[in-house]
Amino acid sequence: DPKSQQDGAGHGPQAQPQSAGMLIVGALAMGVVVFTAVVAYLVASGTMGGEGSGLGLPAIPVAAGLSVVALTAPFLIRPLLAAKVARRSRAAREEVESGRIPPELLSATIVAGAVSEAPGLLGATLALVEGDLTYLVPAGAAVISLLALLPTRGRLEGLLDR
Repeated sequence: DPKSQQDGAGHGPQAQPQSAGMLIVGALAMGVVVFTAVVAYLVASGTMGGEGSGLGLPAIPVAAGLSVVALTAPFLIRPLLAAKVARRSRAAREEVESGRIPPELLSATIVAGAVSEAPGLLGATLALVEGDLTYLVPAGAAVISLLALLPTRGRLEGLLDR
């Protein structure tokens, strides 16, 4: 319901503190880190995975492909989703300069973060199923990508300058 996203004066979604975006992206990164740590322990200890338990996928090409997706897709998607901000760039720039993140940029950051997180979680899941720690490489790539997506003032201004 569009009215539920409006403030009392009938305006659209309001800008949030930049820390809200940092918390969301940070939570996505921590989810990948914690799940990867658990998987690494389970596989290394022999509790999960092992000979003949997996799908027989080639670890290095799959891990490399997932890493490429984690490291590139979010940085292609976020600017596309943030393009709507260009229409109101002066207001958006004022929000960013005052320490807030425009709703469009927050949404774009969350979507880009989810796109970055997915290959990492898939890689960790494959490591668990296959018993091969090579699949954890995309999880590391996802964490790096998520850290690069943290919506700092400089990064948000960079999106507005495109």
